[in-house]
Amino acid sequence: MTAAAEQVVIRCVGVSRQFGGLRALANVSFEVARDTITALIGPNGAGKTTLFNLISGLDRADAGRIEVHGQAIDGMQAHAIVHSLRLVRTFQSARLYSKLTVADNVRLGRHVRSRSGFLSSTLKLPAARREERDITGQAMRWLDFVGLGHRANAVAGTLSYGDQRLVEIARALATEPRCLLLDEPGAGLNAQETNALANLIRAIRALPMTVLLIEHKMDMVMAISDQVTVLNFGEVIASGSPGAVQRDARVIEAYLGKGEHHSGSD
Repeated sequence: MTAAAEQVVIRCVGVSRQFGGLRALANVSFEVARDTITALIGPNGAGKTTLFNLISGLDRADAGRIEVHGQAIDGMQAHAIVHSLRLVRTFQSARLYSKLTVADNVRLGRHVRSRSGFLSSTLKLPAARREERDITGQAMRWLDFVGLGHRANAVAGTLSYGDQRLVEIARALATEPRCLLLDEPGAGLNAQETNALANLIRAIRALPMTVLLIEHKMDMVMAISDQVTVLNFGEVIASGSPGAVQRDARVIEAYLGKGEHHSGSD
């Protein structure tokens, strides 16, 4: 079912991508509705991360159309999609500056919204000082939001893997996104951490914010998602509510029926 245009944050129409002789995506069409949690699932190699790369501007489709907030992103650079369309993503592996503090890592995300020029910042003019205070305040706000305010001054590289993933989410939130793409946020987390992550993703949607995630942990996906789209061999084989997808024979055969909760890439 197609949502009303004003309620669609991401729309992919007939998107295809090929690498040499390998077909990564073939005629992929799906939508992400505003202020929902949409999960993109499928076996390893199904094309999920390739699709994330296309939506976030890190790669270009060979065919088809991708729109964010109704605007085609053809030719847009990744930084422009972040700044202008306020779509931000995380990655399968946390990409932090390990020798910087946790707070400084999140501050870097907030600098996307910085207005002070180089000269103003260098001379520490009043406007620049005010903005730096705001950047620090926002960094702390989002660290508190993900539950890591107490680790703000810790060196990022000393945090556990699960906490590093939370820092990356806080940094993404500090950019003030309208849509957040999470690439396997639950990978490597234990049961307690996964449950906390599920609650955090629900809290992000309630801000409100639109969330699109790739995830292999089916229990979490089915518990928190409003919509689930399933890829297999680069094609969409099902899209709908969690319950409908779980009952879909093609999904059972291709993925869920294997009884595996994968934690590999793509």
